[in-house]
Amino acid sequence: MARPRKDITGKRYGMLRAISPTGEVDKSGNAYWNCECDCGNTIVVSLRNLRNKQTKSCGCLKTINGKKLGAITRNHCVDGSDPYKLYGDKPRKNNKSGYRGVSLNKRTNRYAADITFKGKRHHLGEFDTAEEAHDAYLKAKEELHEPYLKDFLHSNPEEKSKVERIGVIKKPRGTLVYYTPENRYISILELSEITGVSRVNLYSRLNKGYTGEELWSTKRLTGKGKCTICVDYYGDQVTIPELSSITGISDATLRYRYDKGYRGEELWTGKIQHYQRKKAISQKAKIYVEYDGEKVSLYELSKKIGIDYGFLWKRYSKGVRGSQLFQESMKKEILVDYEGEKINLKELSSRTGIGYTTLHRRYRSGDCGKELWRNLQSEKEIDYQGKIVTLNELSKITNISYDTLLHRYSSGDRGEDLWRPIYKRRKKK
Repeated sequence: MARPRKDITGKRYGMLRAISPTGEVDKSGNAYWNCECDCGNTIVVSLRNLRNKQTKSCGCLKTINGKKLGAITRNHCVDGSDPYKLYGDKPRKNNKSGYRGVSLNKRTNRYAADITFKGKRHHLGEFDTAEEAHDAYLKAKEELHEPYLKDFLHSNPEEKSKVERIGVIKKPRGTLVYYTPENRYISILELSEITGVSRVNLYSRLNKGYTGEELWSTKRLTGKGKCTICVDYYGDQVTIPELSSITGISDATLRYRYDKGYRGEELWTGKIQHYQRKKAISQKAKIYVEYDGEKVSLYELSKKIGIDYGFLWKRYSKGVRGSQLFQESMKKEILVDYEGEKINLKELSSRTGIGYTTLHRRYRSGDCGKELWRNLQSEKEIDYQGKIVTLNELSKITNISYDTLLHRYSSGDRGEDLWRPIYKRRKKK
């Protein structure tokens, strides 16, 4: 069953008013309607074109818009030429040469150069390459357009910002940039190959608003709100990048040293003494203490007794004075009674074979006497061939590691299952 037709009689679509359906439909089933234009003409239009606003008039709207555009252009024109168009270098969309005023003659397979001025088209000839044709166009442009534009801008200085060249043209298939050394628009890929600047940097600069030489410059860009760092290099004021090229030291290294306070030869020589470090040492060197009956600074005391200056300064800032300030260790030595002899934990560690850290941890936990140096490895005793031995002794007899024996013992293995080799061990069910 055919779908019912929508009645749009009397409705307006742009300059058209629907009158009546023709009774015909297109391939998609859209009905054709007789429409009357405001100019009095009658036209047949499909319902889809009316709804999509593809057809707004019988064709008279194009003439009306053309007259409006012509009036605007005539207001801009001076002596029959539009300065806004003359100053532009943007090639047309269908121009495949990449140059304004240059086209390919398919019949001769050569490039033709043409220029228009004051309503007249001047043919400049045909050339073998597009570059030669563009050079001829630029020469003619300089002779015809430049004097005219110069007089126009001199008499109308407020129009300068309106007729300036567009530096960047964004298209669906890519971005074109006006490359001033060659006076033409080129793609980002070609600009990267010519200048050596990576495409990533070019796109990054485009997003930041750079144009012209700032876009493809290989020098470091300072940007807005930033200042150029100048340093004194043997009487000459040079920037960090210039100093980098002179000395061969990387730009990043020089900037790091500058931020840390290096100045003068310290900035570019290999032997560097930190400026801030020297300043801090000179300030802290004013602190004097009494040592062997004479007053010396902390810095001098550090060199004499061989203790790091940082440790001395830390002790002094905590209020330590006198002999405690320059003694080697401020920690109280721990002495324990071992077999009737008072020894420290280091000596006890060497005698018992137990680590110093383990002994110190046990001491702080409250262990004393035999509890302190007990060997946990010898606590587990096993019957090995009628002889009672510890796991540690069993490990030496069987050449099985102590960790393996301890793991087996903890798993419940006893007897021969404890010291058998791995490949002979009984599999548990």
